[in-house]
Amino acid sequence: MWSALPATAADAPLPSEFRIFTAGVNASTKGDVLFDATAAELVLEAYRRGGVDLMVDLAHDSLSEAARVARADADDARGWFQLEVRAGELWAVGVTWTPDGERRLRERTQRYVSPAFRFDSAGRVVELINVAIVARPATLDAPALVARRSAIGGPMDPKLIKEALDALEAGDSAKALEILKALIASAAGAEVEAPPAADPVEESADPPAPPDEPLEQARAAGTPDELATLRAEVAALSAERDARDLDERRGLVARLVVLGAETPATAWAGDAARRQPCERLAREPVGSLRARVAALAAARPANAQHEPPVSGSAALSSSEARLAAGMTPAQRERFLALRATRAGRDVTCG
Repeated sequence: MWSALPATAADAPLPSEFRIFTAGVNASTKGDVLFDATAAELVLEAYRRGGVDLMVDLAHDSLSEAARVARADADDARGWFQLEVRAGELWAVGVTWTPDGERRLRERTQRYVSPAFRFDSAGRVVELINVAIVARPATLDAPALVARRSAIGGPMDPKLIKEALDALEAGDSAKALEILKALIASAAGAEVEAPPAADPVEESADPPAPPDEPLEQARAAGTPDELATLRAEVAALSAERDARDLDERRGLVARLVVLGAETPATAWAGDAARRQPCERLAREPVGSLRARVAALAAARPANAQHEPPVSGSAALSSSEARLAAGMTPAQRERFLALRATRAGRDVTCG
């Protein structure tokens, strides 16, 4: 599963893999392209024919003659990777980063990836040229390669942070301190031990011991303005995490439709422009969806019988017809229009 680089620390490992294309239609500001079973075969064939690792460059500069003339490092790699197809998606695997690529990711001057590729007259991807790290990808809903920088300072669970903030506002400093200690230990990779049971003590007239330094720091962080800032960061982190989860869930549901385990009418809710998984599939754990997709894909015979063509798609290949059968009516109409009107072979950057 793709995961973003944690928002922390400079010594955290960099991502060693990331997704390039989802299965089906991939939307971008430069137009839609298709990545289906035929595209996967063609892209892997071209990659194997090349026989070398592919390059991660900066903002597609290596493909720009003007950039290469203007800057000596325009043709330099920021990383290297191999290709793999997983459940109909194209992934970069075995990714290694050059010092400049690593610096840019850690400093978050670039957070997204953008593919440069060739496509045919049907709008199908036929070859991947390379991938760039960019600040503004053309691909819609592109996942961030590195996470948003958090003022909280670590890859901490937003729900636990919210509980700590609630405890601080309610005046329960002890509870807030325990949550914060657990969060810090978790971020550092340590196992959190349960606090030892307190020994019974006799009541004393002595004044209570002064609070320890972490508690004072927790209280000091509890000013209204700072709490509001922290809450805004928690909300942003939660939204980014939820967007990634929804993106993966949509992809898995689409695969279930293509594999015949679900139908478009029952799998999706909402309008066709912004489809959402139906309530049943929205509640199913992502791990369960992944397992279903993997089992169905593994069980599907390589020489499976082709379904009859989708209405209005007589010119489609069998793989295109299967893909179109799993789309909503609006998506199918857009796909067929793209299939009919896209002419020539071209190169574009996503």
